Amino acid sequence: MEKSRALTKKAKKIQAGGTGSTQRLKVITLEGTTIYMERGSGSKIYDVDGNEYIDYYLDYGPLINGHAHPHIVKAIKEQVEKGTMYGINNELEIRLCEKLIKHVPCAEMVGFHSTGSEAVHTALRLARAYTGKNKIIKFEGHYHGWFDSVHISSFSPPKGPEEAPEPVLGSPLGQPKSVLQDIMVLPWNNAEVLEKTLKKQAKEVAGIIMEPIELGHGILPKEGYMETVRELSEKYDVVLIFDEVKTMFRVGLGGAQEYLKVIPDLFVCSKAMGGGLPISAFGGKKEIMELITQGKVPAMGTYNANPLSLAGALANIEVLEKDGGKAYKEMYRVGEKLMKGIREIFEELKVKAIAKGLPCQFVTCFTEMSAEEITNYRAWSKAIESAPEKGERFRVELLKRGVFSSYPDWHLSTVHSDSDVEKTLGAVEDSIKEAGLAK
Repeated sequence: MEKSRALTKKAKKIQAGGTGSTQRLKVITLEGTTIYMERGSGSKIYDVDGNEYIDYYLDYGPLINGHAHPHIVKAIKEQVEKGTMYGINNELEIRLCEKLIKHVPCAEMVGFHSTGSEAVHTALRLARAYTGKNKIIKFEGHYHGWFDSVHISSFSPPKGPEEAPEPVLGSPLGQPKSVLQDIMVLPWNNAEVLEKTLKKQAKEVAGIIMEPIELGHGILPKEGYMETVRELSEKYDVVLIFDEVKTMFRVGLGGAQEYLKVIPDLFVCSKAMGGGLPISAFGGKKEIMELITQGKVPAMGTYNANPLSLAGALANIEVLEKDGGKAYKEMYRVGEKLMKGIREIFEELKVKAIAKGLPCQFVTCFTEMSAEEITNYRAWSKAIESAPEKGERFRVELLKRGVFSSYPDWHLSTVHSDSDVEKTLGAVEDSIKEAGLAK
């Protein structure tokens, strides 16, 4: 790790936070050193000191087809020779709109930004403009980007009663308390609380935004919950927004709305859509989206719909579409094999831990709680905070054995193989023993 140590030392002196994103430091440090990566290929990533890792981090999910997929690389190379930016419309944005409208159930019109946070911002603005109301309902533990207006009660320790959470600023230093006046925080997976809230305050509520599947916590909605949310939003004239930044093109071509068979009014997506390129999208009902066409709601950005990201995203989706979505079937098969193997190791070594979620992205957690008990952020927070030192020891030991994951998350790609799983399971077993987690 000699080269990584030298780069870490230099970065701490000249780069804010010593990293391009402060979130990264939680997953790429080893013995106080930030690991610097040099290249990636398929399911593997390589650091500047030449070490190879099976990558389950995948940049927090965007690399659905792994690193440097040949089809995506070819598309980017061809586009870069034509130009990196125009600042003027180009045909690729029409083609990508058509892809999204084809696959995403609620998409009648689509727009583009560069990041998920921007797309959320525009969706919330559309909901307010369309309804003429200001308040937004979000749910405790759901992350919708780091902008002041919505970075509330996302990763923070829960406060207040479970059925009436106290809104918590994501960054108290620098984030004005005034943003709290237009946000209402509720518990997820609790239809009764949502109904009571709307019954009392629907005249103030413009929109409901949620992660339809909490991939980062391994939590799916309870049976009937999403259908009730949809019914309530229609009854009280509230725009329903699915934040599918994590789920779209990861759980399937049509995202969580296709998986759950519940259709929102608006959606936002990013991550797995771009396959590693910086791009996000928002879209939904034409009558709402046309507020932008009519010039009533702006959706600006110098880098919106830039040709490189569009070319990469189109190529990425083409890989996912091929042979009737064969890549998804393989990813789910390999992911299920990995989850099952990890559970069997936990059981064999008598480790109190769970593996929970979908095969395309799941979580592991050292806890006395059962997977069935974890149905919302309160329960997840209790589980993950019960033994944080165990999770850190596990992450470090895996890293030493060439497995790069962002405990508690495991992201699968379409190029992870049976061989990767076998090596990973061996590393999981050895890491548990070395970390002193086995009984």
